[in-house]
Amino acid sequence: MQKRTSTVLAAVLFGSISIFSLSSCGSRADWSNVTIIAHACGGIDSNSYTNSAEALDNCISSGCEAVEIDFRFTSDSVLVCAHDWQNHHFDAPPTLNDFKKRKIKGKYTPMTAKEALAKLASTPIFLVIDTKENDVTSVYKEIEQIVSSLDSAAGYKKMLVPQVYSKENFAAVQKISEYQNWIFTVYKLHPRTDGEFEDIAEFCKKNGIGTVTMPKAMVNEKRIRMFDDKGIRVATHTVNGEWYME
Repeated sequence: MQKRTSTVLAAVLFGSISIFSLSSCGSRADWSNVTIIAHACGGIDSNSYTNSAEALDNCISSGCEAVEIDFRFTSDSVLVCAHDWQNHHFDAPPTLNDFKKRKIKGKYTPMTAKEALAKLASTPIFLVIDTKENDVTSVYKEIEQIVSSLDSAAGYKKMLVPQVYSKENFAAVQKISEYQNWIFTVYKLHPRTDGEFEDIAEFCKKNGIGTVTMPKAMVNEKRIRMFDDKGIRVATHTVNGEWYME
């Protein structure tokens, strides 16, 4: 219990997190033991969604188990870390040069995907890949190329965890490469009935997806049991305090 508490406090101190509803702490080399994911590189100075170098450095130094990063392409086709362009004070996709010149919230450093992966490659931290790009395959192809190009990233591919939003999304990403671990995020499907959640659970079981995540408002004991009976963990987002775990 002491180990669980210290892990939670580290995540809370460094910002937005997602917490797995059913799991226990253990070796970070085992995805099934991860309990907390730092969201958008984790918060920093009470700021969230920065996906910044400073937030990621904080996440690494605090001993995070896993980190989620949002990826988008600039107008000149460079993959960068960004949840949305408005958060970077752009109305449309910028060039890489403009993206790098403009500090996030006036003080944090924007990162390319290659810079983020270079920071993570020698760590035991899982990377949850999120993208809002319509062409998800281009994002995963680029990440695959980056990992292959980094000498320090040898063996890091097993730490990549795709986050998918639909059956079609899963099928598209699955064609790119073989991944050991997956997250199926349900909120874009707007499931409401037990039958809809059961359909998602069956799909995940059939396709070896071991984790689903849903907003806090969707989580209840019946749904947790529904997924747990099929060997699938339930995660919830976004959680910013230890009180919610209790």
